[in-house]
Amino acid sequence: MRAPRHMARLIIDTDMSIDVDDVGAMCVAHALADLGEAEILAVIHDTGLHSGVGALSVINEYLGRPDIPIGAYRGHEGSPEVIHDPDWTNHGRGWYVDELISEFPSSIRNASQASDALLVYRTVLARAVDNSITVVAIGFGTTLLELLESPPDSASPLPGRWLAAKKLKKLVFMGGREIFHHNIAADAFSEADPVEWNFGACGGKGCGRGYDHVGAITARLLAAWPSTVPVVFVGFESGAPVHTGNILKSNAPNSSQCKRAYEIFCEHLRGWCVSYWDALGTELGGRSSWDPMSIILAVRTEASHYKFVPGHNVIDPATGANNWTHGLKATFFSSTVYEELWRLVVSKSCVRSLSIASGKASGTTSAATAATTATTSATIAATHEDKPDTFPIAAIAVTLAVPIPFLTNSCTLGAKQKPHLHGCTCLRRTIGIPVERQPPTNSYSDGI
Repeated sequence: MRAPRHMARLIIDTDMSIDVDDVGAMCVAHALADLGEAEILAVIHDTGLHSGVGALSVINEYLGRPDIPIGAYRGHEGSPEVIHDPDWTNHGRGWYVDELISEFPSSIRNASQASDALLVYRTVLARAVDNSITVVAIGFGTTLLELLESPPDSASPLPGRWLAAKKLKKLVFMGGREIFHHNIAADAFSEADPVEWNFGACGGKGCGRGYDHVGAITARLLAAWPSTVPVVFVGFESGAPVHTGNILKSNAPNSSQCKRAYEIFCEHLRGWCVSYWDALGTELGGRSSWDPMSIILAVRTEASHYKFVPGHNVIDPATGANNWTHGLKATFFSSTVYEELWRLVVSKSCVRSLSIASGKASGTTSAATAATTATTSATIAATHEDKPDTFPIAAIAVTLAVPIPFLTNSCTLGAKQKPHLHGCTCLRRTIGIPVERQPPTNSYSDGI
């Protein structure tokens, strides 16, 4: 296993509520921290399901990092009280959050016991080395938008957008859809709804479920994003066919909250999970892996595995729907990265189970800093720390391992009032045929 040259310093911004891949993302993040590749500086909860904060506390404490700050969203987007459709899904509560809280101990049970998300963001960023933090956004843009629009306070004299421009290394955002003319697998993995959940939920007020403002929030966030901070998008089609989590069923102990969450979720929403078996009869597959993929991408350098090409995207702030126009180039990535990390999750669960049984706690956090951002592309200008408005937004879209041949790509930016075209730098890749690795073009090296 390679030793990382630098440790990725993460803030994970999650909508821990309905889908279980948020649990997978947190478990994988802790596994990467155990490997010494990442430090989890904070976890932010970005929806109105206030018990989701308790589930995050359960995971952090079970996996040996009880001191990670957790920030809670105080708004109503995604709150069960405003969700009109009782079937979507379990009134917005999901099918594992309440069970994790009732079955596992934690110091935080709900949002009322956690710090405000904005306070956590501003405090962690203010204390950080410049250009050192990666935000992994695997939910709505609610709390990130609050950060960008925040005024100076006791944590920092900088307004939020300038604070983000100064302290962030990049943003990895799981969001958007990737329907292409040349995507041979698009029909197999596309839903009728053109709106990806994190970008627009069910598509605005017209869908009648109560997630009325997600598209507008996404558009405002991306329009206000500091142009000096690269944006990396992992789109819907990238993660849809990558099924993980089932390995926990037969290998992790019953005391594993990672295992319990996947068991409960797949029991209630069977159609959302996929199972298949290897030659030894081990059950593999599980739930689509959008969020775990985003964590892996944020920590492990994309520059050594991917080529980047220019492209553009349009986002509709009324619905959150996006339309991507791309170039064509391919690269490859090994699917063994998933097996490696999930087996580490299993291993940590087993060790943790024995530690609990013997009354001992395990797990520590290590710290390191990294600060480098270098972008060279016809569509990306040089960075400028003092004037984040000066340059066009840089965005890179990537995808990771897929167990079948599949073409993917995505990149999305937005405007405040109407759909608008922005310059992006994006990637395309095909899985299935080995190729000789080549140095990336039109890319930046993040030094991880």
